Amino acid sequence: MTTSNTSSQEIIRIHNDVYKALLEKNRDGLTTQLYGQFSFTSADAVLMDKQLFVEGFAMNPGIRFTELTSTDKKVVIAGSTAVLTAIVHITITKGDKTQSMDERVTETYIFAEKGWVLLGMQATYVVR
Repeated sequence: MTTSNTSSQEIIRIHNDVYKALLEKNRDGLTTQLYGQFSFTSADAVLMDKQLFVEGFAMNPGIRFTELTSTDKKVVIAGSTAVLTAIVHITITKGDKTQSMDERVTETYIFAEKGWVLLGMQATYVVR
C-alpha cells in the first residue's frame, strides 16, 4: 500500500471524481469509483445500494446537479480503511424546483484489488 499522505491525496481525488461524475451524469466515471456493495444514506434518510444510487439517483433525468463543491475535507486512514469528512455545497434541481443547501458528508473508502474505492457515503443537512 502507498504512504498515508499519498493515500489521502488519492482519496480526495476519488471524492472529487465522484462529484464531477455526478455533475456530468457520467455513469462510467461514477461506477468505477464505487465498490460493488456500495451504500448511500441520503440526508433524507433514504438508503440506496450501488444500483439505486447510480441508476435511480445519479442518472435520473429528473434530477440535475449544478453545483457540488466540497470544503473542509479531512481524511483519516487506518490500515486498508479510510474515512473522509467534508462539507458539500449542493445546488440540485428536481423537476422544476431548484434548491441550494449544505451537507456534511462522511465517506468510507477501502483499499481493494485495484486501489481505493468508495464503500459508503452518508449525508446530513447542515442547519444554519
